Amino acid sequence: MIIKLLIKSVMYIGICLVMLYMQQVQVHAPTLSKKELQHQVYDFTMHVSMYSMTNLYCS
Repeated sequence: MIIKLLIKSVMYIGICLVMLYMQQVQVHAPTLSKKELQHQVYDFTMHVSMYSMTNLYCS
């Protein structure tokens, strides 16, 4: 059961990251450097993973 939830959360994180990355590239491509983009993606990943972890422990 826990493994299934973990796989789902990982897939969710992946999908969210791809969507966020696409958005960032389309909107900020001229202004953002790659390093800034990586920082934003990293921050987002941390938030989503923390969120999914708390969901796993609470459920």
